[in-house]
Amino acid sequence: MSQSQPTNLSICQDELLTWSFTQWYMLSSQLQSSSTSSLPTHLAKILSILNEAGLTPRITQLSIDRLTVIRDLYQQPRLLKLIEQTSTIDQKQLIPIVNQLITLALALPPGYNYAQSRALITAAIAYHQLNQTSQSTPLLQQASQTLIGIAVPTLKAETQWRLADAWFTIGQTSRGNATLSAVTATLKTMSPQSRPFTNGLPELLIDAYLGQGQWSEAIAAARSIPMLAQQSQQLFRIASAYLRSRQVQPALDLFNTTIDPLLKTTPDTQEDFAKIATEGIITFAQASGVTTATRAAKQLPSTQPALRAKAWLAIAGEARQQNRPNEATPALEQLIEAGKIGQKQGFGSGFGIWGDDQWSGSLYPLSRSQGYLPEMLYFIEQLNLKTEAAEFLITEAVKEKRFDEAKQLIPERMLMKIDARPFEVQEDWRWWVATVAAHEGEPQQLLALSEAILPEIGSSDPKLLSPIYIPTVLDIDPPRSDRPPLFLPDIPPTPALPEQRAIRAITLLQKSEQIEMVGRLSQGLADQAEELLTRQPTVKLEWDQHPLEWVYNLERFLHQHQQTAIAQRLYTLQVDYLKQIEDLEQRANLIPFTSSWDDPRGAIAHFIEFAETVGVAEQILVAKRVFEQAVSSGQRDIMEQWRSRSQFSAGEQAQLMLKSGDIIRYLYGQDDEILWYDQILQLMQEQAPQNPLSNFNRLNTNKMIERYLYQGLVTQAQQVIDLLTDWPERERQQQRLNCIMQL
Repeated sequence: MSQSQPTNLSICQDELLTWSFTQWYMLSSQLQSSSTSSLPTHLAKILSILNEAGLTPRITQLSIDRLTVIRDLYQQPRLLKLIEQTSTIDQKQLIPIVNQLITLALALPPGYNYAQSRALITAAIAYHQLNQTSQSTPLLQQASQTLIGIAVPTLKAETQWRLADAWFTIGQTSRGNATLSAVTATLKTMSPQSRPFTNGLPELLIDAYLGQGQWSEAIAAARSIPMLAQQSQQLFRIASAYLRSRQVQPALDLFNTTIDPLLKTTPDTQEDFAKIATEGIITFAQASGVTTATRAAKQLPSTQPALRAKAWLAIAGEARQQNRPNEATPALEQLIEAGKIGQKQGFGSGFGIWGDDQWSGSLYPLSRSQGYLPEMLYFIEQLNLKTEAAEFLITEAVKEKRFDEAKQLIPERMLMKIDARPFEVQEDWRWWVATVAAHEGEPQQLLALSEAILPEIGSSDPKLLSPIYIPTVLDIDPPRSDRPPLFLPDIPPTPALPEQRAIRAITLLQKSEQIEMVGRLSQGLADQAEELLTRQPTVKLEWDQHPLEWVYNLERFLHQHQQTAIAQRLYTLQVDYLKQIEDLEQRANLIPFTSSWDDPRGAIAHFIEFAETVGVAEQILVAKRVFEQAVSSGQRDIMEQWRSRSQFSAGEQAQLMLKSGDIIRYLYGQDDEILWYDQILQLMQEQAPQNPLSNFNRLNTNKMIERYLYQGLVTQAQQVIDLLTDWPERERQQQRLNCIMQL
């Protein structure tokens, strides 16, 4: 065995940073997939990682980043999530973790104030959740001093907000409010050209003030935001909040003073300011300020018809919902007038087409999210946009389960332009409507479409057929009313084959108990299967697959859908085809195998039974394939039964097993995964003297070494490294191990 040699600490720093990142990644994966019973083990690992994290400031920062949150103010820090997930009895395990996090943070040098402050704030809240609130106050006081050194205003404001929220959390409201004022002061130091906040800070800051009824402070905080769009957005929110609290005059005053500058702009800023004003108008209308919103909407630039249409759609919808018909009707008229202007201009790139963000891409989401569908439908009807808006109209009809209407809305020619070339997609829409209807208990449309494709089954070019389009599980995703056909803008749509349509129809019609049509579709597919095997046995399918693979999957599919007689016919067809092949090795090689995630043991048993039926069960190739499938699906007992019969060498077994470490961990847990790797290591050691392991996959061996190191099994990790014959990789692994050993 190679001996770990001393390594210069400076050389190790990058290796140890990478290793720390790897450990946190592995831990995160296990936290997501493990049960709560494994939590104490994971907590011990966290403490172990933290104890090693103080070697360099970068490693310390990485650990802080993993237990706290960067930028996103809505996300809960991982440390606090762990406290919530841990039982009261086991929560004492978290106290050393919090203590070590504080130790690491306080040891950071100047320049790491952002990470240091986040750690102290998170630790303070953690102490509070662990019923040790008395320790929270000193930490927050320390954080208030530390964050002064944060040089980036956006990060400083974010951290101040976290500090304010922490003060509120532990019940110290006055200190929380003082810190909110500090956030406002920091915002004033930012440039108007700063990037907009994406972490929710403006909304949270204003909500904190509004929640306490501090209106003037909320307005001052909003006006301190240097980016005009976000400043105006928050001022509109405050005006709307005034209105909802029945403070009408302050609401009107604030709304007017905010929107007036946006409506009096120069041509070069008109569009951007009009967008901000439009959102403000909509927000105010939704707060029952329809009259004022109407007055403002009339002032939107006539050169921006799409924005005017969006504003009037909201005003008309809100007026209707608020039972104000005298204002709803004029708003509808204004909506149509804006639409007519857009229509004369060709709706920019065209209404309803891919990339139409100004019109359909703006009006559709607003109407759907806010309940403005009647107004949207009126707009489409008045402007005669039924064809252009077909996708929207069909989808809305399907959502309302008006399937006959949805079918009638599909144009005779429904085109989608891709790379300036139109493609007809109406068949995709017809099948989508029909399949959703069948799933909802109305199979008539799907029956009609199935009748139409019956003569087409078998007409497809065999080179387009593929077994992967035949599902081997019963629980496939049902069609959904909110998932219409999807076409990508740069990929021309490929029409579905009639065989694919038939298979999908069988699944849905079987659930609807349409036995006759299911039988006819199944019979048509079986006839095609017989044609492939008896008359075109040398034809290759898509990706050069043998026709047997398609027939095999079809047989299993039909068997699952109670088409027993037809499935048996296909089974017999396959057996007869294989038995005519005299070369037993070739016969064994042709037996199809389709893995099944929901029943891997059943799939293996079916394969063995098939091999016995065609007289090749004793062939080594069959044993090899059974062993391979047992390994890949984590069926350890079947693997052991077939290990010797497969005649795989120790190295070949190790290669196969290395690929399945993740499967074993997922099925059985990390302890069994280590036992699995121990078996692999033993096989590798058996193989090495006769045949050096030069062809082992680097990624898989690296994962094996990392799993050993993660569990602290240094001896096993060293043994794997000693077996590597890729010398650069071996040296890299040895250097990492040497560095880790110095921790």
